[in-house]
Amino acid sequence: MKEIVLVIGYPASGKSTYALQEFPKHPRVNRDTLGGKIEGLVPYIEKKIAEGHKQFVLDNTHANVASRGMFVKLAQILPTCFWADFLLVPQAYAWTWLRVH
Repeated sequence: MKEIVLVIGYPASGKSTYALQEFPKHPRVNRDTLGGKIEGLVPYIEKKIAEGHKQFVLDNTHANVASRGMFVKLAQILPTCFWADFLLVPQAYAWTWLRVH
């Protein structure tokens, strides 16, 4: 079965680190590595599924319903297990980490 994991959190909250540690075999799909706009990630996932990939982890901020909605729609079209992990890192911590690094 196909699986899409959506990692949600503030900028600099550790989304990419979490994705790498918890889902090391899932290809990471995000704008940091692929560039472009968030809308461009759906065609990328569809292409990878056509190539035989079945598991993905998306580790962008996904701050609003609209940015998450396109992935929910994709999961509804495909027979896909879809779930989200919210990183509950305090905003002040994330912003401090962002300024320091």
